[in-house]
Amino acid sequence: MNRITELFSKYIPISRESKKDIFSIDYKSLKKLGFKTIFFDYDFTITEWKGKEISQETLELFGRLLDMGFKVSIVTNAPRERAEMVESLTNGKIKVFGNMKKPSTSGIRNALFQTGSKPSTTVMIGDLFLTDILAGNKLGLYTILIKPYTFNIHSKYKKVTAFMSTLLYKIFFYTIGWIFRLIDLGVPNEFKKNISYYPEQLIAYI
Repeated sequence: MNRITELFSKYIPISRESKKDIFSIDYKSLKKLGFKTIFFDYDFTITEWKGKEISQETLELFGRLLDMGFKVSIVTNAPRERAEMVESLTNGKIKVFGNMKKPSTSGIRNALFQTGSKPSTTVMIGDLFLTDILAGNKLGLYTILIKPYTFNIHSKYKKVTAFMSTLLYKIFFYTIGWIFRLIDLGVPNEFKKNISYYPEQLIAYI
């Protein structure tokens, strides 16, 4: 049962919450918690699906994050060419990694290596639990799910796609996902025969 619970919990953000958009996230709290790197998905996360423009508001957010000391990168399944303008607009301060093939973790591992980042101090922000969240959780990143980017989108097709993405996650979370979430909350992380198991470092601390 523990293995099954672990499997399904991989699809749920480690932060245990979803946000309206990238602007609704409390980055100051993330900084205080010791996170140093932020990975953003691209399509439907920082711009519309298959978009090739970044809003001034998003660029200003990136600027604030860089000023706070965060390393910021774009990790997307889309071709790098679609998002590479982010690098030029930020004078190379934000790296773009394309063709990530999420939920595979190989591309994310490479991005971690290239940016000199550790999984334990890296945040993954994206709109898809089947790709962004799953890939991040597999590597132990702190994952945050946001609703698909819909600012100033006029395409009905893109609006429907964004709606279906959100609906799919809600269906999963409040059915299968919620059941296993409750199991996860009610089961200890570890089972030991007695307290003599404590490592020497912990005993010394006590």
